[in-house]
Amino acid sequence: MLRNLFGVVGLVLIALAVASCMPTEKQTPVLNDPYNASHQKSDLSAYRLGPGDTVRVYVFDEPDLSSDYELDGRGIIDMPLISEVNLNGLTKDQATQEIRVRYKQGY
Repeated sequence: MLRNLFGVVGLVLIALAVASCMPTEKQTPVLNDPYNASHQKSDLSAYRLGPGDTVRVYVFDEPDLSSDYELDGRGIIDMPLISEVNLNGLTKDQATQEIRVRYKQGY
C-alpha cells in the first residue's frame, strides 16, 4: 500500500461539505442570476477552512485513506499515516497541497 501511495499522492482531492461552507438563507447574497455557477464556484474557491468545517479527502485507489473529516476546535484533522494536519485558515487548494506534501514527506 505504501509504495502505491507514492503514485497517488498527486491525486488527493478535497471537497468542502455543503453543510459547513454554504451560507444560510439570511446570508445568501442576492445575485443578478441565481444560477450563475461561475460566481458560486469562485465563492467556494476563496472560502477559508475553520473549526467545525468538514472536508472530504479522496486518495485515488486508496479507500482506507479516503474519508470525510471534521476540523476540530483548532482547525486540525487526524488522518491515517500522517496524523494531525492543520487546515485552519486554508483554502481548498491550499489544504489539498498541504495533505499532498504531508503524504510525500511521510511515505
